Amino acid sequence: MDDLLKFLHAHNEADNHACAYVAHRFGGDALRALAQSYTEHLDDREEWQPETPEPTEGP
Repeated sequence: MDDLLKFLHAHNEADNHACAYVAHRFGGDALRALAQSYTEHLDDREEWQPETPEPTEGP
């Protein structure tokens, strides 16, 4: 369980840093445009998701 929490925390941190980078680099409008595009294109959401490793079974 601890590994899962660490993974989720790290993944969330990476996502937050990416959003902050885009907002800083291109301004808040670019971030809003990306969020709107993501929301409007439901069929593409899976394609836009980063690949995550398959969960492994515990001991």
